[in-house]
Amino acid sequence: AHGVVAREYFLCVGTLEPRKNLTLALRAHALLPEAVRQRFPLLIVGMAGWQHEQFSEELRTALATGDVCLLGYLPDEDLAQLLAGARALI
Repeated sequence: AHGVVAREYFLCVGTLEPRKNLTLALRAHALLPEAVRQRFPLLIVGMAGWQHEQFSEELRTALATGDVCLLGYLPDEDLAQLLAGARALI
């Protein structure tokens, strides 16, 4: 699903808002060696929530690398497949 291979990605699920600490997840992923980031991209599933603007720039930068993918809201069936196939849930 979504062009990824099972066990070959990290998954972050939740509304995009400060209390979910997406900034820390993005920074942690960015600290991984480039080869690891490319092999295990970070997929982000969730809708924009309150004050999501505070990490918009960091998210744009991460998306530009191609190592992070923002999938937005997904139906339960798609989300279940991604959860089952994730290397790790962030």
